[in-house]
Amino acid sequence: MVQTDTEIKESLLSCIRQLISCEEGRISLAAYQGELVLLCYVQHRGGLVLPSEISEAMSVSSSRIARLLKTLEAKGLVYRSHDTVDHRKVFVTLTDEGVRYTEEAFDRIHKRISAIIDALGEEDTEEFIRISKKIISISLALSSA
Repeated sequence: MVQTDTEIKESLLSCIRQLISCEEGRISLAAYQGELVLLCYVQHRGGLVLPSEISEAMSVSSSRIARLLKTLEAKGLVYRSHDTVDHRKVFVTLTDEGVRYTEEAFDRIHKRISAIIDALGEEDTEEFIRISKKIISISLALSSA
């Protein structure tokens, strides 16, 4: 049975919604909210990162970064410290717990992706990657038009 354009669009949107919201497919709510992204960025930079750098790298407002940092600090995953030379500057660093949490999250993500790849098989995985890159390319072109 051949689908109409409308049915194809609805099917694609339904698949995307399910992929994003499916409990089994969700990597973690924290990642979706930006917490894990922020933690990974700070870890990748080796600590002592300015909030403005995080804001720019994540393309998120400084107020959103401030809220994320407050939440992560309350959870004991990051701490903020003032520059010894310029006390106006505040640096963000992961705590030991933050490093452990980030590494465990990466491990869970890698295990989930490995399981998906194993279930899909090499050919379907490569096809998914090819189509995903094409969708991203088209979306970026449409965004800049």
